Amino acid sequence: MAPTLRQESQNAHKTVKVSNERFEIFQKWLESSNSESEERKAAEAAAARSIDGLAPTGNKEDADNFIWQTWGDVFQIAQQIPHASPAQDSLAQILVQLTQLPDTDRKIDWTDLPQLGWVLRDWFNFTPSEKHANGADEILSAWVNVNAFWARLGGLECLNTVDITIWTLRRTLEEDHDDDATNFPNVFDCHVLTAAQYVEQSGPKLKKLIQDGWKPQDNEAQMFQGGPLFDGPTGLTKERWQFWASRFRHTAEKASGNDAKSAATRAAEFLEQ
Repeated sequence: MAPTLRQESQNAHKTVKVSNERFEIFQKWLESSNSESEERKAAEAAAARSIDGLAPTGNKEDADNFIWQTWGDVFQIAQQIPHASPAQDSLAQILVQLTQLPDTDRKIDWTDLPQLGWVLRDWFNFTPSEKHANGADEILSAWVNVNAFWARLGGLECLNTVDITIWTLRRTLEEDHDDDATNFPNVFDCHVLTAAQYVEQSGPKLKKLIQDGWKPQDNEAQMFQGGPLFDGPTGLTKERWQFWASRFRHTAEKASGNDAKSAATRAAEFLEQ
């Protein structure tokens, strides 16, 4: 069963609203998001063409604003789709289809998904906190869902998400949140589920980066240093990978909900392979 979309939704920052035109496109796509492969692919391609068809022509500033607003609307849709839903994968494929639009049949060059990383960085600041512990289940779920979508984009190599992956796992696994698990269990579970998405959706890519010896540039090293509980080398390393595995085991024990417990256990099992 396909998820139900609303034109307005909430994140930790504010109430957001999808534009009328793009909302209609996503509503139509969603009807086929759980269909058989060929019908689903056709719906994804049609959605990509329709999004491009809305783009203004002739003015770079207008085009840039349109692109920024498009990604914001995509994220608003993503945060409403449950993190494990097949519709998440299908939504990611719409972006893949955008990158593949023919030169002669598009208004905007979507090849590198322009501005997507900038909009993601903007949204990444809207992390839920303890103030969302009471009566903010929609906001907590939205955070897990939109991060699951970003992780999928990283796994598909549509977008470099190494930075937000490390930052998310550092916050959840390299800081002591045991008190939060007791005092704000739903917020704690939200962050555990969120961190697990990056392992579940883009874990193989991360593992390959480690095998290839990936290291941050010198001017980026401080961005990727460890949190208070991890004093190992910066960046992505086998040592850090193993530390994350042990910490996922720990968070699985501390989590209160079955979803968070199961997700943390699966993440630990992958990291231990």
